[in-house]
Amino acid sequence: DLREFVRIVRKKREFERHEGRIHFSYTSHYDNWINDDFLVDWLKKKGVVEYLFGENMHAELIKRSTDILQLMGTNGLLENHHLDLLWEASSDKHETIRHLVWNCITALASHITAEKIEYLYSKVQQIKFKDYTTST
Repeated sequence: DLREFVRIVRKKREFERHEGRIHFSYTSHYDNWINDDFLVDWLKKKGVVEYLFGENMHAELIKRSTDILQLMGTNGLLENHHLDLLWEASSDKHETIRHLVWNCITALASHITAEKIEYLYSKVQQIKFKDYTTST
């Protein structure tokens, strides 16, 4: 489960930030070799974001993708084409999918740079007033 890897990486980062002053009750055999760089590199190489928000997009996958996107955003590796995929995933889709994608974007906002937020804002500005809905 990718979310388990993300959780492990976050715990390791928190541990390293506090220079070992935190004791974890949970350890895993992945703890010795998995880190932000490894996981984000793997996510990019395997095209996970492209898969999640491409043709195979599914509501349950979108719900579970937030942690992955936040990790990539935090590490500065979420690129504009990833944001384009995310944005396009909400276009001309069922309201449920649009709502999930917008929730994902909202959760991502605090993990990306101001430049990326401005990029997303430019997308919002392109929405015609008549096309606004309660979920927009």
